[in-house]
Amino acid sequence: MWNSDAKADGELATQITPVDVLYYYDGPTLFTATLGFTDFLFHKVEETDSSDIFLVAEATAPTVEAVKQGRLSVWGALQHPSYHLLELDKNLVARRYWSLDAKSLPPDFLPRRGYGLATNETQLADSVDQANSFFSIKYTGKELGAQRLPFSLFKGLVNDTYDAVRKIFPAPMIGDKSLQRAFDFEVLEPSFGSLIIAIDEATVDTAALKKDIREKFKDDLVRDSLDVNRRSFFENLNEIIATASVGEIPAHMAIQHFITLDQVNDIVPSGGEGVERVEFRAGRSDEEKPILVDDQLGERIRRAHRIAETSERQITGVVVEVNAESGTFIIKDFHHRQTTCVTSADEIDESRIAINRRVQVKGDFQKRQRRDKLQVRSLRVLE
Repeated sequence: MWNSDAKADGELATQITPVDVLYYYDGPTLFTATLGFTDFLFHKVEETDSSDIFLVAEATAPTVEAVKQGRLSVWGALQHPSYHLLELDKNLVARRYWSLDAKSLPPDFLPRRGYGLATNETQLADSVDQANSFFSIKYTGKELGAQRLPFSLFKGLVNDTYDAVRKIFPAPMIGDKSLQRAFDFEVLEPSFGSLIIAIDEATVDTAALKKDIREKFKDDLVRDSLDVNRRSFFENLNEIIATASVGEIPAHMAIQHFITLDQVNDIVPSGGEGVERVEFRAGRSDEEKPILVDDQLGERIRRAHRIAETSERQITGVVVEVNAESGTFIIKDFHHRQTTCVTSADEIDESRIAINRRVQVKGDFQKRQRRDKLQVRSLRVLE
């Protein structure tokens, strides 16, 4: 760990000329400057009567612009595998320098995570990818180190994140056909120091679509579907968090918001899992503010999910399979989740249940791994 008594790696007599001063207090305290052909971000970390110590990290124009626009924290802008410490006199002439890697950097030399140039109620993104992505999930915990983390924890978080994203953003539909097999997301480079998994725009392999579906496919269909689902997710989760922040989530609300609870149930913290906080962020949207879920909120969400998954449920979906002899039929809801509905052969006959019919069922719900089950108490054919 570096300290002020450490021997310098070299001496200089170089005038530092700020290009863009981002913060000024009794002199430039956060600014950019060009050395040679490289742009650097200078951050004051120590001062004396005659000189100041600046932490210096390489910086790109998009990174600096994101800080200025209030989309990226100063901590995020300073993230780099290696640094220089420069001693500058009061005229900004560099006198000495030290080179060090991120592991040797005193932790108090970096500003607090999530904070930018101005005082904001909302925490900012801590990486450029997180700031610019369509959607991101950030996990924070003691085991999530800047350099490494347990492999089993990493695997579990990646798998659970994949499942959650697929629930939050189901493949769009063209008519009654899902684009599931051709639908995917691009993932930006995961960031450690916490674990940030940032999702970029969705992709559709149109070559994998059947001809009739491919002819109807439009890019706007995917974009509109994703925007609607993202907006709905943040609205519903905000409502859940507002209630959970003051106490337990009541049963009626848990049932009403079961889909959202199910989307996040496996990834919210609940103690003892290496994750202490989860942050959901819509990077390129000013409408959806980041949502933070800590251990206490996570526990309340999971308890509400347990209540809702065994309660009476109403589901609307399209019939995809009918077995009149056994008195069962299968419906697929808007999120492409299939549910086996148990009734009787007579009821199926009388209700005119048929494949591709849209129905609404209500009854005792049982969540299962492959396909949920519902004991039908009431049934209505919608079309």
